[in-house]
Amino acid sequence: MSCISISAAGTVGISKFTDEVSKENFNYVSNWALISGVDNTDGQNKLNSIIREQASERLNIAENLSQTGVNVSGNFTFETARNRHGIISIILNETLESSGSTRQTFFKGITFNGQTGKIYRLMELFRKDSNYIDFIYDEILLQCSEKDITLNETTPLKNRLPICDYYITDEEIVIILPSNEYFSKESGFEQFPISIERMKGMYNEEALRLLII
Repeated sequence: MSCISISAAGTVGISKFTDEVSKENFNYVSNWALISGVDNTDGQNKLNSIIREQASERLNIAENLSQTGVNVSGNFTFETARNRHGIISIILNETLESSGSTRQTFFKGITFNGQTGKIYRLMELFRKDSNYIDFIYDEILLQCSEKDITLNETTPLKNRLPICDYYITDEEIVIILPSNEYFSKESGFEQFPISIERMKGMYNEEALRLLII
């Protein structure tokens, strides 16, 4: 197991821990984030626990797959999408190779406050009286048309949007949708970037302070 500091913008640091499990017909490398410098120690500990639990859960699922006799090679890693102005957003990502194919099997954003450690659900960025759900939904439909893909709503997307996975960059809020649920693909995820500035009038006071610089 090793630890490397890879980001320390502002007062929040993000280090990379690496661990590897290798045995017959199974190899898995985990790279997970360790957050430091959050003012609220309890919030920071909760963040690190959530990230570590996600990495452990993905490892266990992959290991169970290998016990069916399939050769499995997996990689769990993360990327810092944003670390500035008090809001941090990281992406957790897993790919698995088995039965001769490589699949993206996990893709999740975690966005949190750099002072309190509070994790923001998408709906917690917007005013309750705003029309952000309709706006984002229409933008996803437009991007689907541009990508020539069809949105299949077995689960109504508008119902899911307030708590759907997303991450934030310096310029965009990126909505993450699982391909097997909404786009008739066996695995993978579709991403829909939307300009932060375009939704400026919809944010609540806290999000407006953090997102608009």
